[in-house]
Amino acid sequence: MEFRHGGPVHGHGRRRRPLVLPSKSEIDALRIERDALALNLSRLQQLGGRVDWHHCGDEARLCVRVDRKAPVYGDQSDFFVVKGY
Repeated sequence: MEFRHGGPVHGHGRRRRPLVLPSKSEIDALRIERDALALNLSRLQQLGGRVDWHHCGDEARLCVRVDRKAPVYGDQSDFFVVKGY
């Protein structure tokens, strides 16, 4: 490190920017936002957000991965449990 007029210079003549930390209120606001996002993620997972969606076949039909070991439902046994739920 060398010193030039205006402060220390690191590496290839670039000045290091001063480290700026967020204020307590900014940290509190970020924590509130983090908690809200975590709650939303949990809700999405409960409502099917982990479904493994794909487009299948030549016609690119919408399909999902199902749990073949789970029981089937419906009058015609055409409802399947989505894998992971």
